[in-house]
Amino acid sequence: LISRGTVLSSLYSTNAMDWQSKIGGLLGRCVFSMICRRDIISDQNKVKKMTAMLSRCLEERHIIVTVPEHRLSLENKALEACHKGEVHVGADLLKMMATLASDTSDFLDESDEILNPKYQLVYTMGAIQEMEGSA
Repeated sequence: LISRGTVLSSLYSTNAMDWQSKIGGLLGRCVFSMICRRDIISDQNKVKKMTAMLSRCLEERHIIVTVPEHRLSLENKALEACHKGEVHVGADLLKMMATLASDTSDFLDESDEILNPKYQLVYTMGAIQEMEGSA
């Protein structure tokens, strides 16, 4: 199993460094950052690099640290790629999500804040359309 910690964006750099020195040092494991933004995942090569990092974490039992926006962005980007017909990117991202769902033990730092609905992430897709009743 992969241990994946989710932290608030404001605490990300502090926690990542702290975990690397303490948890990584005690357990002899690396702490990897899982950064996923809509503008970063744009082609198959970047998805393959993320998949390789995930495979290494799984094989060597390393730890992943991420933020709520990046977790949600991965899910949204997978759906967006499928919707746009980017079959290989979408399929690889969905496969990565399935691996994370089945082979990850998640823990949340500051869970009361992370689970707050304000951390929902909304992606817009498609052509701009006027709303009903707009002038």
